[in-house]
Amino acid sequence: MVVMRLPDGTTSEYELQQTKSGLRLVRSCASYDLLTVVRDAGWRIEIVKTHLAEQYLALAFGSQGVPA
Repeated sequence: MVVMRLPDGTTSEYELQQTKSGLRLVRSCASYDLLTVVRDAGWRIEIVKTHLAEQYLALAFGSQGVPA
């Protein structure tokens, strides 16, 4: 689980899922590509709540760090 800060200042919690094409943010009503929302929509990772999410992010971004 991760908490994302949206450009309007609100926050939302999402499950982080690993897919063949990358990482997705998933809620019951929507699913977003993590890299796209961070790069193009201005979302930021506010809090990484689970060890599994930390592992996914470390594998995806390695020593470059998590995009903010």
